[in-house]
Amino acid sequence: MRARIEDRTFVYLNVIRRWVDNRAPSRAGHLARGLERILLPGRTLTIRALVKVVSDAKYFHTTITRGIYEDGKLVRSRTWKEAIPRDFQ
Repeated sequence: MRARIEDRTFVYLNVIRRWVDNRAPSRAGHLARGLERILLPGRTLTIRALVKVVSDAKYFHTTITRGIYEDGKLVRSRTWKEAIPRDFQ
């Protein structure tokens, strides 16, 4: 998707992939990649995100990574990881 507001252009792109192992349904996953680009006069900001959730019989293993770039150069990046026990409620 692309949008323009005055002298700024916003570009968005998201890709999502999901899967399940039919022989072992507890093994499943979700992978999402997102990109937001903001074109400003004289510079470009890009925000990239990756969300990964993979499950097994006992946990949901989650990883989220986000990076902020200015004119193609990484400014900040952060990754969060957590194993969330299945609750079976």
